[in-house]
Amino acid sequence: MRIVLISAVLLAAGCFAFAQEFTFTCEDTSQPGALEETNHFYAELTNVSSAENIIQLDLDILNLPDGWIHSWCVGDLCLPPFLFTFNDTLAPGQLDTITIYITPYSSEPEGAVSVSAFSLQNPAVVQEITFTVYMENSVEWSEGGFLPQGFVIHKAYPNPFNPNTKISFTIVRAGMLDASVYNILGVEICRLFAGSIAPGFHQLNWNGKNGSGIVLPAGAYFVSLRLDNETRTIPVMKLK
Repeated sequence: MRIVLISAVLLAAGCFAFAQEFTFTCEDTSQPGALEETNHFYAELTNVSSAENIIQLDLDILNLPDGWIHSWCVGDLCLPPFLFTFNDTLAPGQLDTITIYITPYSSEPEGAVSVSAFSLQNPAVVQEITFTVYMENSVEWSEGGFLPQGFVIHKAYPNPFNPNTKISFTIVRAGMLDASVYNILGVEICRLFAGSIAPGFHQLNWNGKNGSGIVLPAGAYFVSLRLDNETRTIPVMKLK
């Protein structure tokens, strides 16, 4: 089983992740965005071992809205957008810069791209950093503060998880909410909530079981929230 270290240590506006064989650092993980303007994120991958090291990089765009465009470069090599895995061979002490480009082309309030890294010599330990672009025009003032326009489902935490994960979301107007979990075949396996809900920030808990209370096997699942005529879906991964 892999140990996924998603929570990189935040240092000022940057981040730092450390594994025995390499470090994975970045300048920042969140930037304001605007339609059709490209955001640039930079990270540094350094081989801190005394031998040559092959680091596998995996790109995850599951939290990137439809219509948003991404690309990425490792060192001087810019990779095609359909390539989501790259093996970077680093000499002792060598550093490579990883550049992530995100361009919003729709009015979704935010989008994110994650990059995970692990040494092929020690694949059980994975470092992951998530880069998020939030739309500056996706907030409006209400009596209680800033709220996103429409309906926003945030990330599940923890994710991957075992046995529980919490799904947070924010809405502006009251409505009827249906929240369900689906397997990779699109079959509903349990319902988390059904009924009216007030505006604001909310959290739902899923215990990794189906509607009959049976513990589900490890694997990928999808949490889908439907508020009136709007639907948002995020992937979650249950560990053994």
